[in-house]
Amino acid sequence: MSETFWQIQSRHGKRVGVFNVPLTYPAQPIHGFMVTGMLTPVLGPEMTYPESLHRELTGGEKEYVLDVSWGYYQGQLGALLDALLGMIRARTKALEYLLEQFSLDALIAVFTATDRLQHVFWRWMDSAHLAYEPQEAQKWAGPIAQVFAALDDAIGTITEYVGPDAVTFVVSDHGFQRCEKQLSLDDWLAQNGLLTLDRRRQRLIHNLKKAYRTFGAPLIRKMGPRRIGNMSGRFRSLSNASTIDWRRTKAYCSWDTQQGVSINLKGREPWGTVEPGAEYESLRSNIAEGLLSLRDPSSGELVLNRVLRREDYYSGLFLELAPDLLVTPNKGYAVAPRGVRMFEPTGWYSGEHSMQGIFIASGQHLRSRNHHVVGLRLIDIAPTVLYTMGLPVPADMDGRVLTELFEPAIVAQNTPHYEAPSGSVSDGREAACDYSNDEAKQITDRLRGLGYL
Repeated sequence: MSETFWQIQSRHGKRVGVFNVPLTYPAQPIHGFMVTGMLTPVLGPEMTYPESLHRELTGGEKEYVLDVSWGYYQGQLGALLDALLGMIRARTKALEYLLEQFSLDALIAVFTATDRLQHVFWRWMDSAHLAYEPQEAQKWAGPIAQVFAALDDAIGTITEYVGPDAVTFVVSDHGFQRCEKQLSLDDWLAQNGLLTLDRRRQRLIHNLKKAYRTFGAPLIRKMGPRRIGNMSGRFRSLSNASTIDWRRTKAYCSWDTQQGVSINLKGREPWGTVEPGAEYESLRSNIAEGLLSLRDPSSGELVLNRVLRREDYYSGLFLELAPDLLVTPNKGYAVAPRGVRMFEPTGWYSGEHSMQGIFIASGQHLRSRNHHVVGLRLIDIAPTVLYTMGLPVPADMDGRVLTELFEPAIVAQNTPHYEAPSGSVSDGREAACDYSNDEAKQITDRLRGLGYL
């Protein structure tokens, strides 16, 4: 695997803190500290580096919060807001402690509460939402603002620690938009004769998932790892893929979130039905054209904003793992397996990710506060962070240095410089994390609570 940018910083002798970044479990040795984030299975020693930090963050009365599974709070909106506030405050307290213990050159800290909040409360934050109700919006305006204020306080804690001269980036990995109806790509593929499903089995699985999500959050936390988690561990029937009749299928959704379509390709899939080459390309083009022209029958609106071939968006050694087509919905629509019919209302799930996020930069040598930069991408952040610290950028790193953020005179004196590709690159199998059965069940339960399953 290639090095992360905090590993590159460590290799160059920089002291770095990595706090709550998703998919970092188990914690890896770096020159500084690491506390893993989303999809950490349990509060155990492997969630921190050094391992001793685990006891310091979770021992005694301390209660570090890994995440809030918002999907289990349906009908308990006040409790959800309390849980989100508690998570922000617990993380801020833990971060304060870490900043006091470690002298750092760089810090990356992730907060996720606003994502969980907007999935549920968007209907009362956006007056254009079909389910917007002025009285409910007024009722929840104050509590919603408290969550954002708590996050502002957390950012204030960080900026106070690093001081006014440090360069600070505030970045979201996505934005948000309203969603009122959900599109089942499986249903669309089935209607067009490309996917054959066992409908009775599909309906049973949908009802099981729906029942699972409607349990109260305290009960899920108490029972899930032992009972319900065991059920999902024993029966792969909870996966959408288990409902497919592969020998009569040409295309299917390869992700439970239904944001991609894969071709049932001979030589790649175990029961492939589509020949590589001309048949594959023709089918992929026809699916893309059909999806792009799909309209909501009740409004006539186009449902999808883009349908991309995977090679138009991704590159590299892991390209083959991506779906053959990727889709992004227009405002008002979500592409997710939350129902068995197309254009089913999303219900309390009223906000969905959008492609446009936020980026704020402040600190020494940056251009004036009125300067706006367009065309930024998430992959530009890592090389820009390295440049900001005076470090070389690996020649094979995705993205570019955002030199337009800085004063022209500074860039003229400090042009970006590059080094040979760093770290070893493999197919990822050597670096894969082997979860125990209990850890895998915990992660499955957490993904379900976050709406991914």
